Amino acid sequence: MKKYLILLLVPFISALFADEIFLSRTTEETNTKIVSEDMSSEIGSTTIRFHIKSVFTEEVETAKGKFTRLYVPGCFNTNQEGTPKLPVASRLVEVPYGCEVTAKIESSVEREFDLAAIGIHSPISPYQPSVCKQDEESEYKFNPVAYATKYSKTSPLRVKEVGIMHNYRIILLQMQLANYSPADNKIKFYNNIVVKLTYNKLDMNKVSAFKQKYSSRSFDVLTTRVLTSKKMARFSRDRAPLKYVIVSDPMFKNSLQRFISHKEKMGYTVVTAYTDKVGKTPEQIKSFIQKEYDNPSDGIIPSFLLLVGDNEQIPAWKATQGAFITDLYYSLLKGEDFIPDVLAGRFSAKTINDLEPQIDKTIVYENAQTLDNEYLNRILMVAGWDPHFTQKRGVPHLRYALKYYLTAKGGYKNVKDSTFLSTGSQQNVAAIKNAFDRGVGVFNYTAHGVEDGFVDPEMKNSDIKNLANFSMYPVVIANCCLTGAFDTDACFAEAMVRAKDKGAVAFVGASSFTFWDEDLWWGVGYTSITSNIEKGLPPLRSDTGTGAYDYSFQKLKEFTNSGMMLTGNMAVQEANSFLTKYYFEVYHLFGDPGISTFWAKAGK
Repeated sequence: MKKYLILLLVPFISALFADEIFLSRTTEETNTKIVSEDMSSEIGSTTIRFHIKSVFTEEVETAKGKFTRLYVPGCFNTNQEGTPKLPVASRLVEVPYGCEVTAKIESSVEREFDLAAIGIHSPISPYQPSVCKQDEESEYKFNPVAYATKYSKTSPLRVKEVGIMHNYRIILLQMQLANYSPADNKIKFYNNIVVKLTYNKLDMNKVSAFKQKYSSRSFDVLTTRVLTSKKMARFSRDRAPLKYVIVSDPMFKNSLQRFISHKEKMGYTVVTAYTDKVGKTPEQIKSFIQKEYDNPSDGIIPSFLLLVGDNEQIPAWKATQGAFITDLYYSLLKGEDFIPDVLAGRFSAKTINDLEPQIDKTIVYENAQTLDNEYLNRILMVAGWDPHFTQKRGVPHLRYALKYYLTAKGGYKNVKDSTFLSTGSQQNVAAIKNAFDRGVGVFNYTAHGVEDGFVDPEMKNSDIKNLANFSMYPVVIANCCLTGAFDTDACFAEAMVRAKDKGAVAFVGASSFTFWDEDLWWGVGYTSITSNIEKGLPPLRSDTGTGAYDYSFQKLKEFTNSGMMLTGNMAVQEANSFLTKYYFEVYHLFGDPGISTFWAKAGK
């Protein structure tokens, strides 16, 4: 790879082609960090510095001709369809509760470069919108008007209020790292940008009360990627008790008693309500949950919510982002945002016979009473077939987990034998089912789905009766369309968790369609789409944010499946996708939200 050092003290360096543009003399890697904080008065502040080591470039062939793609490791990009895609540093930041937040660029280093002078002769590539997994690859988007403009005069700094997540108030801070003049073939890069967040009407007593009242270690482990000041981090109570709220149809009252007892033995405080008492509409059920969250009789704020019943028994909400149903709004209890304040799941059941296997499998799983605990050292990873996107999104998605987590060193066995990266339609159907029957701890499928199963390679509701994974129940992660559409008779997720002595202990699936880019970010964390990714290579861990894989396989003490799902959705949030709210609405956990999944033990 050719590398050119562009110092900020010289106008430019000529080159035939610049693969890497260095913006810094130092060895410091690209990073965003808090450099100072002041919470001592009613006007507090946090100062954040964005440092960029270098910008990478690559020339790409498209249907609209040659373009140059820019990307910065660990950063994202602007996302206006058909317009030049410029690097953006994007970070979630915790800010004090109850104050007014303003942001200002205090200082930065700016240099302008003639792109032709450094060997870049093709225009900066345009942003391409994500493609829905039910659609074909779309026409290449190019906005000619945007490529006739000069430098933008808008501020490169963006601040977006994300919302409240239990005891965290979070904003999204985005700094555009370049300004581009296509008309002149020139670009300005910004580096060592210092941004000051100012907190007006700051009341640290109020902040302390909020942080401690809503403290939950199950949420603390979800915020490893969130920039948090030292002062704010001191307020959490690490050993705050965990509370579990159950809302159920009354027909399940007797069946639930042993599950409640099981949870109480694990140390949870459990509150149970039945719809014949609290009401059967979404609004009435939400009202009960809201009261338990705002004014709990025992002073403990709930961390988990379990809904027991199918859509007819515990009706879901109508989504705002499409024609599908969602449980999201039961978990929105603080603020006007769409970030959950409790970690939610559903035991979907129309009958007692539907519910009992879910309770049985959960208790067996959490008590480690399986016949063969070695199955937890095995995994099943399937990148299903799509002629356009298997190689460009599905394969790098799974290879990220295979490279960094699902390794022999991490305790996983026979990984190659149970990893299926499709190169054609309906490959390895029997082998996948056999691998499932041998027992796996995790089964991740990414590609196409329908209400009753995976499309290619096919695995449907009709196959479940022939499964033979007795006492070896996996967590299934379905990054595909519709397998969690629980407004149908029995979607694939429901059928898998309802199956007696087989199937899954938990299933993460979507109640409508999903998208290729967002599903990739959901798994690996937000990252720029590069040529290497489109060749099927996984992104470097240092080039991504925190996704569901990072949260899951790092084996954090308070890991839960509901937390994994939330982490995946927050990765989509950090990418500032226009589908962010859609993703929070569409993904669901079928199973116990409080399960701490067992992973392989390193060295075993």
